[in-house]
Order: sequence, then structure tokens, then C-alpha cells
Amino acid sequence: MKIAKPKIDKELTIQKEFYQALEENYMYHTQFENELFSFIEEEHIHFDSCRFKNVIFEECKFSHIDMMDCIFEGCDLSNIIMSEGCMHRCEFHNCRIVGADFSSMVIKNITFDTNNNRYGNFSCSKMQNCLFQNMDMTSSNLNDMKLKDIVFATCNLSSCEFIHTPLMNIDVSSCTIDGITITEDSMKGMCVSPAQALELSKLLGLRIKE
Repeated sequence: MKIAKPKIDKELTIQKEFYQALEENYMYHTQFENELFSFIEEEHIHFDSCRFKNVIFEECKFSHIDMMDCIFEGCDLSNIIMSEGCMHRCEFHNCRIVGADFSSMVIKNITFDTNNNRYGNFSCSKMQNCLFQNMDMTSSNLNDMKLKDIVFATCNLSSCEFIHTPLMNIDVSSCTIDGITITEDSMKGMCVSPAQALELSKLLGLRIKE
């Protein structure tokens, strides 16, 4: 699977006036670094070709966000709300995204690499061409999703919920899935390891005779 990379220049405008830029609801070709943004609530904001490095988003809500060609590196987006928005060609590297709300979003060509995404909410989102790699997604909500061409590589999916989210042809064999909640329609066609298959059989009420 080939994931489209963000189309972003190496040289970006260093922006310090984040709050001023918010008034226009549009940020383009901009870099933010070592900043703290607190208690911001904006709807329909547009981030295009932006880089965020070591930025803390504290209690921020960006519902209906439109985000394209953005990179987040070493950022803290814990409890951020981006529900009912769109993300396309974006990357998250070494970020803290605990409790983030990505519900009811359209998410395409996204790389989540080595992030803490415990208690995340992706419910009711449509996701295509996405990579989750070295992620801690413990106790995250992935219910009622539509997935296409998704890769989970060495992720911790312990205690996650996959309720009515078809996982046909999705390989979780390299992941930890202890204690997951999953419906029978979700697990159909899912690729798992022999040990995982044994554990999942218990959810179906099967008793394995030795």
C-alpha cells in the first residue's frame, strides 16, 4: 500500500501570531515551533501545508476542521477535538494524542507513527490509505468505522473496541489485542496470529479442547 506524502515545502514561514491567523480561519505554508496554544475553540478552520513541531494544544476544539498536507512532530494534542472534519496527506510522529477525538471524520493518506493515542476516539469515521505504526492505542474507540487499505504495524490495541467495524483483510498479527471488544461481523476476514485466533475464539463462546 502506498500512502501519499504531505505536499509541503522544506522552507516554511515561521508564524508566531497563531491567534491572529485564527481570525481568518485559514493557515497556509506555515511552521509553528515550541508554542503553547490553550483553550481555543474554532469551527471550520483550514490548515494547509503546515508543520507543527513541539507544539502543545491544550484543551483545543477544532470541529469540522479541514486539514491537508500537514506534519506534526513531537506535539501534544491530548484531548483535542477534531470531530466531523477532514484530514488528507498528514503525518503524526512521536506525538501525544491521548483522548483525542477524531470521530465522524474523513481520514485519507495519514501516517500515525510512534504516538501515544490511548483512549482515542475514531468512531463513525471513514478511513482510507492509513498507517498506524508503533502506536499505543490502548482503550481506543474504533466503532462503526468504514476502513479501506489500513495497516496496523506493532500497535498496542489492548482493550480497544471494534464494534460493527469490518476488518476484512486487515492484518493485526503484529499487534497486541488483549482484552479487545469486537463483534462477530467486525472480525470476519481479519488476519491474526494463531495465538490471537485462540483468544478471539473465546469471544465466540468456543471452548478449546487440549
